[in-house]
Amino acid sequence: MFTRARPCLPARWPYWLVLGVAGVSCRGRVEQTIKDSEGRHFLAQCSADRICTLSPMAGADMKVSGDRKASRSTQETKFSTAGRLVGVCAPVNEGAAAVISDCRPVVCAGEVDCPRSEGLDHGVCVNDLCTEPSHPINTDDSVMLCLAGTGVGPRTPEQVERLALGLNCGTPCRIPKPCRQP
Repeated sequence: MFTRARPCLPARWPYWLVLGVAGVSCRGRVEQTIKDSEGRHFLAQCSADRICTLSPMAGADMKVSGDRKASRSTQETKFSTAGRLVGVCAPVNEGAAAVISDCRPVVCAGEVDCPRSEGLDHGVCVNDLCTEPSHPINTDDSVMLCLAGTGVGPRTPEQVERLALGLNCGTPCRIPKPCRQP
């Protein structure tokens, strides 16, 4: 009796192969395009241990406010993940901490639009915002949500007002009504 040999790959192997090649480079880094609340696009290259480098894509206006301008040779655009929301922060000098008033939330239509969350192998998209579900909502989240949609530096009267609202979210932090809600 002749038995048919089973293929060593599942029937849908081309689908998985395409996904693997498209998402992971030879060095194990995942590349994805992300978008912030101001409509700017960034290329995020993240390693398996969630260390990411962000590069503004063509047309991404990266103004910063005040005297915090970074020299071009040492600029780093960073993610903000101190609170529940994932944000993109304006360039700062290498090794320096991002200033939350120069950060805007990362927007999404689904989990594929978000960087991976802590302990998960995928991003988390809730109410069109990328989140870190294990983190509580804090003042950083409130500031980013209040400044969402107001543009990027230099400070306008609307941004100053929204920054003050965001900084005064209370304990526990409750996002003020005029601001975008999580």
